[in-house]
Amino acid sequence: MKKLAISLMGMIFIVGCGGSGDKSKTITEQIQERDVISILYNYPADLCGELQNALVANGFKDPLVASFSTSVSCASLGREIGDSCGESYEGFNTLDSCVGSWNNR
Repeated sequence: MKKLAISLMGMIFIVGCGGSGDKSKTITEQIQERDVISILYNYPADLCGELQNALVANGFKDPLVASFSTSVSCASLGREIGDSCGESYEGFNTLDSCVGSWNNR
């Protein structure tokens, strides 16, 4: 959990501080609509729920977290690194990535 908090805080400083789910849109579309996207590579899918809980506990607006393969990137989500999107490589031995997103407003 400490590593999660450090990673999350690092991503907040990189991309800046940043809903309800829309059943008519894919999870990818919903993430793309958020103001900020944070990608944690090599991050176990079963720990994504902890990231969701951390975002909620820290008052992030409309947080949405999902597990993806490591092929996900800021570019594949329609963003450039630094354009409210950040990427971080974690030390877990997994091919999963956890993508967190939230709104600033």
